[in-house]
Amino acid sequence: QRIIKLQIPEATENGSEISCVKFANNSLNFACGTSDGMSMIYDLRTSHPIITKDQGYGFGIKKIIFLEEN
Repeated sequence: QRIIKLQIPEATENGSEISCVKFANNSLNFACGTSDGMSMIYDLRTSHPIITKDQGYGFGIKKIIFLEEN
């Protein structure tokens, strides 16, 4: 069993908090949203986000949904 520390990008270190978390069905990816509108997607095999997106509105992320391919 292994525990990993995930790195949060510097853009979110200004007092914002993680506001939601969602694991993908593949069990390797997970996403989190912050109280200042940032979204990050992680591959659990690495400690840094593979995608970081500022939603541009400044509002907190309340829900994350992964869309599955057909």
